[in-house]
Amino acid sequence: AAVRALPVDEFYYLIAERGLPEANELLVLGSAEQVQMVMDIEVWDRDRLSLAKASPWLGALVEAPQERIYEWVRGLDIELVALLMRGRMKLWDLTMGEEPDEEPEGLLFKTPDGFFMIDALGTPDEQRVTHALLVAIYNTDLNFARRVLVSLQAELDSDLEEHALRWRSGRLADLGFVDYYEALEVFAPLDPASVKIGESRGQRTRPLSDENAYRAQADDALRMPTSLAEAMSSPKSRFARAVATLTDDDQIADLHASLVALSNRVLSAERVVPSDQEAITDALTRMQATLDLSLEFLAKGNDDDEREAIVTVPLIRLFRLGISLGLKVSQLAQALLRDNPFTKIDPALGLWDPEDEQVLEALASKRPRYPRLLDDDPTGGTRAFGALVDIAKATARVEQIASQLALLVALGVKPQMLGADNRARLHIRDPKAVDTGVLARTVLVTRLLGITEPGLV
Repeated sequence: AAVRALPVDEFYYLIAERGLPEANELLVLGSAEQVQMVMDIEVWDRDRLSLAKASPWLGALVEAPQERIYEWVRGLDIELVALLMRGRMKLWDLTMGEEPDEEPEGLLFKTPDGFFMIDALGTPDEQRVTHALLVAIYNTDLNFARRVLVSLQAELDSDLEEHALRWRSGRLADLGFVDYYEALEVFAPLDPASVKIGESRGQRTRPLSDENAYRAQADDALRMPTSLAEAMSSPKSRFARAVATLTDDDQIADLHASLVALSNRVLSAERVVPSDQEAITDALTRMQATLDLSLEFLAKGNDDDEREAIVTVPLIRLFRLGISLGLKVSQLAQALLRDNPFTKIDPALGLWDPEDEQVLEALASKRPRYPRLLDDDPTGGTRAFGALVDIAKATARVEQIASQLALLVALGVKPQMLGADNRARLHIRDPKAVDTGVLARTVLVTRLLGITEPGLV
């Protein structure tokens, strides 16, 4: 009873955090609605049904009593059940005079009513699971079993998948898991100057119908993945510290509802499946850092303004503000790469040393990241922009890299001097080994030696 009282999304998170087979004991206690939620997330690969991903979950379900298996299968969309079964078997309708193959590929058996002959495909364990599923359904509800097998024969795969996907999308949308293209809105840039503290004062996020539910869960308002709860409680997070100062129950409940909605959109836009805990943790840590950056930009370090910002600025706009600040730096890096005159002559001529190349690659990516090479204690890899000092450091580094090109031009180095023909004359075997420092030192040394020959020597 305690397990079945859990909201379907919370039940799923508990299952996902443990994984199979550790979650088996919890899974068999779930209701049809809860198991539907698990299947909605686990057996799909974006918008396509994945039989490979479904196989271990079906294997876990058949370990339950037959009545429970029937309850679960009956709770699933009939189109999904038909798709799952069709991919695991061949079917012949004996009432229509159909004859099975002389040499079956797997486990051949007749249904209890004698209407159908089944050839269960796959590994021996997959064949056992298919047989167990059908027997459980037949032994509990003969008419429903026939309906499943008839729909399996009558419908096209594309039609079944389209209908199953439609039902799934609707259920996930009700829980805040929005469509990928709709979720991309959270990464849409906006004008940072357009975001103001107090702009949505008095507005609420959660629907009025949820009032009693949120009050009943006052002590457990954070219904979200463990990863999100941990990311939002870090003492190093400016956003988490501001949340911790709230005392009004309505504000807390409203903020938590907004936070869950935002996190679901971020995960959907990043194409992170809720079962990938490592990817979830990474995405939500970056989300928290982006919110930290936005608060610092808006409140300028004032604690009262930070607290006011998280309750009077929609979290999606707050997140988009942080994204937009990072994009300002990204646009500088992209412009530098795009307008590099040497690369226009020959794409092989990047002219950046390895560290500068890593910095530009991180900043100019589709979702710009802060290169850890710029930290006070430099390391490899990247992270999200989390503070205004990150913006300042990244901007200064791009300007420094750009000044290297400006220096070359001032020293008289022209892109044409490094064309393919001239590189052979200059004994350049690897264009990637030539960076701005090599070129600048070459020009300076030749001038100090009194060489007046034009061009590179």
